[in-house]
Amino acid sequence: GGGRSASGQTMLPVLDIEYNPSGPECYGLSTDAMVGWISDFVGTMRDLTGRVPAIYSTAGWWSTCTGNSSAFGGIAPLWIAGSDPTVLPAGWSGYTFWQYGTSTEPYIPSGSVDQDVFSGATTDLHTLATTVGFDPLPAHYAALGGTGSFLGAPAGGEYATPGGWAQNYAHGVIYYSPASGAWAVDGAILSEYQAIGGPAGALGYPTSDETVSADHAGRYNTFRNSGAIYWSSGTGAHEVQGAIRGEWAALGSETGILGYPITDETGTTNGRYNDFQHGSVYWSGSTGAHDLTGAIRSKWLSLGGSTSILGFPTTDEQGASDGVGRFNRFQANGSIYWSPSTAAHEIQGAIQDRKSTRLNSSHITI
Repeated sequence: GGGRSASGQTMLPVLDIEYNPSGPECYGLSTDAMVGWISDFVGTMRDLTGRVPAIYSTAGWWSTCTGNSSAFGGIAPLWIAGSDPTVLPAGWSGYTFWQYGTSTEPYIPSGSVDQDVFSGATTDLHTLATTVGFDPLPAHYAALGGTGSFLGAPAGGEYATPGGWAQNYAHGVIYYSPASGAWAVDGAILSEYQAIGGPAGALGYPTSDETVSADHAGRYNTFRNSGAIYWSSGTGAHEVQGAIRGEWAALGSETGILGYPITDETGTTNGRYNDFQHGSVYWSGSTGAHDLTGAIRSKWLSLGGSTSILGFPTTDEQGASDGVGRFNRFQANGSIYWSPSTAAHEIQGAIQDRKSTRLNSSHITI
């Protein structure tokens, strides 16, 4: 990749990615991991040479090993191999080069020879060798309104990020990777994103521009690694991700019972949690993610939370059978029950077992 220039005599770099001749067909990678690896390679080559490489592959391998990803069709020229050049991977409407095998050449005494066809004229081939190709960052900036957008004027030039590249502006940044596309992050959400590692952190690259939240009281960006950063004026900007975000979303996200996050995802003994305006979601590998709110949450925390004798919650807060009280169940065969007349109390073991069969939740004696 070193030493390439736009002289017209040096062609663009090429990634040859196809069937593994001596091991697993997809080199032991999942489809998501393969897309991530190709994305990292494309970004690295662009940093080294100033050019996005062409991708050489077959439609069959691409479908099997990338899940027929369309992530690279907008930026990387396609060098397709196979007998039918109309069968293309997702994201490409045509090929730049087509390689096919033939055994009809008289000067090849046995076997076949690969031949390559360029889709264009000689002048097009020269253009391919001398230009840098499509750049998604200025294209997305223009789509947002350019200097008249919320980003303002460019500040400096493009720079490399892990597996992609970015461009700073007066009031934000556009980040790009082939697997995620180009998206803008700004303001308090940008500060939070950069504080937790930016593209190299737990969230990865953005997958949306900053967007108005459902209640119109806040804003958010989504990110590639199943995460998001939400902001409101009363809570600031905080990230939620993974199973905790899934549970929060199932409860209505910012418009649900929990409201906006007021902490980032945080580690606790054997698990993780986020606090929200009106409660928390706790997760562990053995219990999954469940919400705790109000007096039940306060009682659980006073007992030691996830390190208490109860352990992590195993249910969301639920209504008791009398239609008056509420309860959560926990790991260690225990529960916390609440009613307006009794407040919140924990029961466990044989007492809980007996209560489950004989007592009404509004008449608990502890």
